[in-house]
Amino acid sequence: EKHENGKVISCLSPRDSTGWIIKRAQDRYGATIEPRAAAALGSVVGPDLRRADNELLKLVSYVDGARPITEDDVALLTPYVAEASMFDMVDALAEGRGQAASRLIHRLLEQQEDVFSLFGMIVRQFRLLLLAKEHLATGGYPAGIAEAIGVHRYVAEKLARQSRNFTVEQLERIYRTLHDYDVRMKTGRIDPILAVDLLIASLTTR
Repeated sequence: EKHENGKVISCLSPRDSTGWIIKRAQDRYGATIEPRAAAALGSVVGPDLRRADNELLKLVSYVDGARPITEDDVALLTPYVAEASMFDMVDALAEGRGQAASRLIHRLLEQQEDVFSLFGMIVRQFRLLLLAKEHLATGGYPAGIAEAIGVHRYVAEKLARQSRNFTVEQLERIYRTLHDYDVRMKTGRIDPILAVDLLIASLTTR
């Protein structure tokens, strides 16, 4: 804890926020949030408890005591939907389902996601996958991914699962491809949306 302007502010690590969210829902709002929903929300807000409380209040108001808060509710009302789509896209790419991956990306674009921000999310996703894979390849345990690369344990679990579908060499090659497209987009040598489509095609045939 730290003191700021006479107030005590709790400072939690990302892996602690799930339990805090569950307890906050019960103690403050008399509501129930399912553990996976709390983990999903925690993956979005990280250690920012003020933001966690704001998002939780929206969710509590939405279900209005009729039922527990679910992961679908989190996807509907928070920015988690974009992150979830990133994981779904990687699953589709790993399974060679290029059309499904493309649909997911274009759905995000239709929801007015900026194409450069969206590309940044793709880069981040594969950077985290590479870091997780390197952690495991050097003898690290899946349970240690969250602390090793600084992500929420919910995200770490998904990264551990998805990293099994790639080798370190494949992820390094994908990351180099991402860097190449990033440079070409920023220098105006390729249309950003076309770059995303070509990227998906190249990753599907990796």
